[in-house]
Amino acid sequence: MDSLRLRSVTIVAERVVDIKFDADDGSTVTHRFIVDDTGPITVTNGDGEFVRRYRGVPGPVTPTWPERLAAAAWRAACEPLPAGQALEDLTAEADAKRHGNQ
Repeated sequence: MDSLRLRSVTIVAERVVDIKFDADDGSTVTHRFIVDDTGPITVTNGDGEFVRRYRGVPGPVTPTWPERLAAAAWRAACEPLPAGQALEDLTAEADAKRHGNQ
């Protein structure tokens, strides 16, 4: 196995995000991330296996996107897109502003 490719991101519980990867050998590897956004700085930590393989000190320099992706997924889950009547109201409000009918 030479690389892991992103397969999916799943919010499994409050502040818990699973990221699944496809390995070159066809297997699936899942790492769980915990997002702590309760303080002024968001901290995201992978499970023990992820930390051991990718964040150990000293260790290899590897991309930090898995932690950033998990944090972004959690933030997105906390800020859903408007739909239905809420979206219609926002659209009408934007149209009114655009036409000067505030």
